[in-house]
Amino acid sequence: LYFIAKVLEEHTEFEMALKVYKLLLKRGDVDPTIIQKIGSQFLTLGQNDVAFDLFDEAYKENPGNKELAFGRLVAQLRNKELDVETYLSQREKMQALIRAGGDKVELFSLLHSMLAQFENDAEVHFELANLYLNMDNSARALEHIGQMFELDGFNPTCCMRVAGFYLKCGDVETAFNVLSQIEHANLLNSSQLEEYQHLQATIFMQKGEFETATNFLHKLVEVDPWSVSYLVQLIYSKSMKICEDKGDYDDEVIKSLMAGQDFNLDWARFDRNSEDLQKMHEAELYYLRTKLRYLYSQGSEEKLLDFVRAAIEWNPMVGGNELIRLLNTNFDSPQVYYGLSVMYSEQWQLEVSSMWAEQALLHPDLNDDMKKRLYLKVADNYLWAGVNLEKALQYACFAVELVNEPDAESDRIIGHAYLKQGKPKEAAAHLEKSEGRGLESTYLKGLLEFRNGAVDKANKIWKPLLTVKSETLKDHHIKQELLKYYFDSEPYLKVN
Repeated sequence: LYFIAKVLEEHTEFEMALKVYKLLLKRGDVDPTIIQKIGSQFLTLGQNDVAFDLFDEAYKENPGNKELAFGRLVAQLRNKELDVETYLSQREKMQALIRAGGDKVELFSLLHSMLAQFENDAEVHFELANLYLNMDNSARALEHIGQMFELDGFNPTCCMRVAGFYLKCGDVETAFNVLSQIEHANLLNSSQLEEYQHLQATIFMQKGEFETATNFLHKLVEVDPWSVSYLVQLIYSKSMKICEDKGDYDDEVIKSLMAGQDFNLDWARFDRNSEDLQKMHEAELYYLRTKLRYLYSQGSEEKLLDFVRAAIEWNPMVGGNELIRLLNTNFDSPQVYYGLSVMYSEQWQLEVSSMWAEQALLHPDLNDDMKKRLYLKVADNYLWAGVNLEKALQYACFAVELVNEPDAESDRIIGHAYLKQGKPKEAAAHLEKSEGRGLESTYLKGLLEFRNGAVDKANKIWKPLLTVKSETLKDHHIKQELLKYYFDSEPYLKVN
């Protein structure tokens, strides 16, 4: 087809050549840059009408393609017998003024001058609409945005800009109708799809259809989990869904952030509201709020650990993946590595957990308290994984030496390490000081009795644990070990 079209061109059969090029376009597998080159040839030959028809057809098949849009514009300018270079230099000046936030009066004058020369430039109409809206002249603004849509409405990017404009004007229904012109949203590129979903979410929130809005916002948060804008909107949308039957939404912090105000925020009240939601077992909403709180806490370790605990309660896999994404921003810190270590240990991925903790131990910004937590985390992982037992004991002892203040956690881990090495006396000295109420501590104390030959005493300690609710995967693992003991008469820890 291309060869036939070229032969027809050589014989100045431009109309027939154009028909063949249109056949090429309908195939759907032609690179738009080839069409751009073909159209440029027609422009060079002075066949401006033919060039415009070709570019127009190609642009409608590939809406938003910048090269085809440029060729289409040039063909139109030539048809109007305008000086192309002069007009394009005015366009560059327009874009420079907008980028630099230049003199609005100068920009206004330039745009009207361009419009007087050529009235079919969608970009000029869009910028005039913005200027008129800023001047509170919504009638003229809507006039120009309507002309933009008429000129370029088959272009998804144009549809989204027009829909966004109507949203600014408070016309939600028109914004929705304009956005509905995009028939194949799944064919948009990633940035276009993100913008499309954001507009849909905003429209449905303003229509009060919070469930649909939440679905769109979930997709956006999957793409950019640490976007403050998406987080705030998702929290608001989910909250409104919850309190639809309970009256007005009273979270002033979220309301302020929705309005673009991020100063003088009452974070204490925000935290109280979050705690209330946690008590209501709204695990995902509580998780989202702890994430937002951490972003506004200037890297607070306390708020990061709140987020980690919330992630463990809701979905530690999602929380871990999102923390890894956070490391790609400027939030790199030993606290984030520690949070990842905790998150993965909660998923019983002990090797991965140890890797993150060991990575944190190499971090230059590390205080003794965090170093202690990391040593204990690595030691605990090693013990339950059954690897590096000597190193586990050393790390646990390092942790105690760092702060010179043993606590229940370090005593439990050191006691566990001695049990692993078959040293019940040393283990007893530490396990007696560890908290006896926790499932893990109670289990280890029963194991100590078993090591000392007091099987009945061990059974008395262990049996109640079978009915205790498993709060973590570690609890579940311990109960599995207990069941294995009762069925196979083999305890978790065997001594040669």
